Amino acid sequence: MKYDARTGFTIVEMLIGVVMMSIVIAGIAFTVRFGFNLFTTADSNAAVISGVRFTADSFKRTVAPMLNVTDRIELISADKSIIPSSVSEDIHYVFFSDGSVVHRDSKGDHVLEGSEYIENIEFSVPAASDDTEENYIFKISIKGKNNDYPNAKLDLEVENALYNRPEKIGTPVSGDLRGTILKIRARLYLDRLDLYDNDTKIRLNGLSVHKGTNIEAVYDLINQTGTSRPMSDDSLIEWFISGSVSADLSVTKDAPTESNGNSHYWQLVSGGVPITGKVLDTTGAFHLDTGEIPTNWDTGVIRCRVTPVLKSAGGGMTYTGTPKWSDYVVVRKVDAPSEE
Repeated sequence: MKYDARTGFTIVEMLIGVVMMSIVIAGIAFTVRFGFNLFTTADSNAAVISGVRFTADSFKRTVAPMLNVTDRIELISADKSIIPSSVSEDIHYVFFSDGSVVHRDSKGDHVLEGSEYIENIEFSVPAASDDTEENYIFKISIKGKNNDYPNAKLDLEVENALYNRPEKIGTPVSGDLRGTILKIRARLYLDRLDLYDNDTKIRLNGLSVHKGTNIEAVYDLINQTGTSRPMSDDSLIEWFISGSVSADLSVTKDAPTESNGNSHYWQLVSGGVPITGKVLDTTGAFHLDTGEIPTNWDTGVIRCRVTPVLKSAGGGMTYTGTPKWSDYVVVRKVDAPSEE
């Protein structure tokens, strides 16, 4: 009897081959899965980072400008159900609702861009009312999270200075007023205030000009008083002079001297009456309001102070906002160098 000399794989060899192939396939699968998870994690983190950043930017664009001019803010720790469904034009709420940060005003609800990745927000401001800078730093704490990938998180704290020193309302917690709902009362205010050359229409903020330049105050008046009646601008524009470009000076009627000339502002007058109006003619001497002692300056640092005022057509209603100071313009002699 003859035997077939052909040989094949034994069962042991086949098992070894299967095991080796399984190891190779498992390695490939692990590498692919690891790469996919790495990409997904990076993408999820990027989405959260972008969401938190866009929310903070949107808050700065839409809400922060009102914080700079409001006369009252309130931080509320309560359910959003306490917020009225409709509010007047001077009231604004910011709160977290259904996975988004919402700004509610008289026109309805507006979702802040990117806030679909926000898990929670909290507002805080120091409870102390002393007139110091640190007591008027408003903070918003934003907690970002991707619900599909819970490990993708980001916490961000944004600060905003309350330059207008508003009234602060809320419940103190460890020295701060804290809340998940922000209520702002925004009224009549100036959105911008610039000084221009009335003839050339060149903006003069922080520049030097020659005597004889007509300086014009240009501003945007924002009316958030809630009235629907026709109103006219009756804002009070006053002009002041100093020897210093500093913005942190007080107004005085004391006679200027070498020691205090750079420490105060003096109101400009004509015939003892304060100079008002949008345009200041710098021709001739500047007459300072120093009481009974007449004082004249030829040159100096000019600023104006605008108090926003709106009056109804019939004169029966008047709204007054917070005064705002302009930037400075240095008025020099005609033969002095100019930066105009």
